Amino acid sequence: MEQNDARKIEEARQILMQGPDGNQNDPMLLTLQGIMELRNTPPGFEKAESAFQKALETDGESVAALMGMASVAASRGALSKAMEFATKAAGVAPQSEGIDLWRAELLFRMQRYLEARDLLENVLAELPGSPAALELLVNTYLATNQLREAERTLQRLESRVGPDADRAEIIKTLRGRILLAQGNASGAEGVLRTQLAANPDDFSVVRSLALALAQQNRVGEAETLLRDYVEAHQSDAEAFVALARFYLGMNDPAKVDAASTALTRALLLDNDFLPALRALVDVQVRRGSPAGILAACDRYLAHDPLNAGVLFAKASALSREPAREQEALGLLDQVIAQERQPEYLALRGMLYLRAKNYAAALSDLRAASMDNPDTSAEFDAALAETYWGLDEKDLARTHYESALEKLPADGPAPLWLKRLEEIMGQEN
Repeated sequence: MEQNDARKIEEARQILMQGPDGNQNDPMLLTLQGIMELRNTPPGFEKAESAFQKALETDGESVAALMGMASVAASRGALSKAMEFATKAAGVAPQSEGIDLWRAELLFRMQRYLEARDLLENVLAELPGSPAALELLVNTYLATNQLREAERTLQRLESRVGPDADRAEIIKTLRGRILLAQGNASGAEGVLRTQLAANPDDFSVVRSLALALAQQNRVGEAETLLRDYVEAHQSDAEAFVALARFYLGMNDPAKVDAASTALTRALLLDNDFLPALRALVDVQVRRGSPAGILAACDRYLAHDPLNAGVLFAKASALSREPAREQEALGLLDQVIAQERQPEYLALRGMLYLRAKNYAAALSDLRAASMDNPDTSAEFDAALAETYWGLDEKDLARTHYESALEKLPADGPAPLWLKRLEEIMGQEN
């Protein structure tokens, strides 16, 4: 904690303590105590959470206490819970650019990039020169492959920061990421190696450089770079998670165990480290065992019950279990209330179709195909069955033929196609 900040907070606490009976339950005093705990080295998260909770019991609309709870949740990786508190704070203080910027960062970390972009653009309409908002907006445009907008925003950031040395280093790193996104992996490598030489402990640079190497088919070098960093920073749980994500990104079944090992190392450091638990869900999804997926999902959801991606993974696993379709539908209703992603709508549509609720199935499947027109053969077959159930025979045949066109020329007919042909009374 900065010494001046600590002194000011302590002075404020002493003033409050001089009030009637030195009221220990005063929400402002409790909030200050929570802030002090967060600013300690290391932060006292449990004590801070307790103080903020007590403050909110007395004043449920305390913006500072709500944002304190959001900070505690975010520090644990419980991003959905953090967003819940931050959104409540924004409802109490709707014109706070600071809260909106904080929410945008949460949205970015949750990979809800379009929402983050919209919120950041609103912040910059009020604070056009905010370096923090501009920096995050560059990363958001990169995540959504809006490279021209990323370049323009980086130029705006460069014009604003002036001689700020820290921001200048950030700009160089962002420049390397833009080159990487533009497909100039070798150019990005040069910029990022320079940055890494100047900042060898900056893991964001290490991660970007590893990606640049991988894009040049130098996967072994990328793996070595990440492993060397991890071995030199064995108390960095985030680095172990990034290594696991790298292995998963290789799409090599032989690397799934290596990813699992890296996550085990992260969880030995912090048994409840949510980024590691989230990646563990993806490991189990790769392994394909419904029991393993459900166990990993439940372990994660015990800490962050609103995470859409994990709820969807659990719903997908339940949909493959006998007589658990209704549980899956209940979870999908929760997920879609948060985010109307094509894959979420598609699975719910498939479950409605399985229950012969053709009208509901059509609504979801059509919505999914509008957001993602490059549909699979199985998806087109589901639409064909849905239209057949609604007695729209011509549309059913159109989608049946589309499904046939998308199948590989050789190989046996899949089971779903045989079932569809039995329903439609057709032969391939």
